[in-house]
Amino acid sequence: MILRKPYAFLIKHFRLIHAMLAVCIGYLLYKNYSIYSFLHKFILSGDVKVPLNSTDSLFNLIVFILPWLMIVLLIVLLVILFRKKKPTLFYIINIIICIFTIVMDRYLYSTILYVETN
Repeated sequence: MILRKPYAFLIKHFRLIHAMLAVCIGYLLYKNYSIYSFLHKFILSGDVKVPLNSTDSLFNLIVFILPWLMIVLLIVLLVILFRKKKPTLFYIINIIICIFTIVMDRYLYSTILYVETN
């Protein structure tokens, strides 16, 4: 059914698909807020030392994999909606946000790891 009528599958499972995307976005927001609060405390304290294993507590494998999975799902939705000539701006914006999240998480991970080791 998915391969024969993907738009019908999308309509039938619209709420479930978007609920899964909302849970993923909520988790990423939670983890990125913990990174932000860590950096905020680090800057305000003026300490030169960062506790060991800070990167392990702030970053996990899910933070790096989840945006990629979301991009794949959003591209599939985008292609289906584009073929049916439906509005796609929301999904394009979400893909751009996911790419930005990937870039920022990689940059912050390498920065915190560098500060931690030095």
